Amino acid sequence: LQIRYQRKSNTAMNFAREIRHLVETEKELFDFRGNPNTLLLILDRRDDPITPLLTQWTYQAMVHELFCIHNNRVDLRKHNQGGVGLSQRNPEIEQIVLSETDQFFADHMYSNFGDLGE
Repeated sequence: LQIRYQRKSNTAMNFAREIRHLVETEKELFDFRGNPNTLLLILDRRDDPITPLLTQWTYQAMVHELFCIHNNRVDLRKHNQGGVGLSQRNPEIEQIVLSETDQFFADHMYSNFGDLGE
């Protein structure tokens, strides 16, 4: 049995040691029938490069992820920043309607999040 783990992860390394010890002390439980190609790969989920790539990061998706769009509206009264509701900073704006009449939103609704800063 070969056990491979992420070099940078102490958690994966400790887990690999525990598994190695368990396999060596419980040989009859872990009988791999003499197959030398058996491989156990241990990955630390805290180091996950794939999940962010699966997240859709358009401008509209980002707004929904951070503020929650409901019926094309973002209610700023529900969101606090530094203990102060966003609508309290500017009491005139309690809700924002996201629609095609908002030129910025219409232009960037499907733009990639990384492209907006340019």
